[in-house]
Amino acid sequence: MAQSKGRNISQDRKRVAGGQYHEVAYMKEKLGITSQQLSGAIRAVGNDRKKIESYLKQRK
Repeated sequence: MAQSKGRNISQDRKRVAGGQYHEVAYMKEKLGITSQQLSGAIRAVGNDRKKIESYLKQRK
C-alpha cells in the first residue's frame, strides 16, 4: 500500500529500533558503548535518541 503524502517520516529518526542491527551499531559507535549498555538505556528511558544520549552521558 502506498504511503500517505502527509506522513511525517522524520519522527522515525528520533527513535532507536533496538531490533535493527544497523541502528544499534550506529549508536554504539557514536556513543562509544556496548550493546548491553545501549539495551539497558533503552529499557531505562525508552527509545528516544536524545533521552538515551543524555542518560548515558549522566552515567559516565
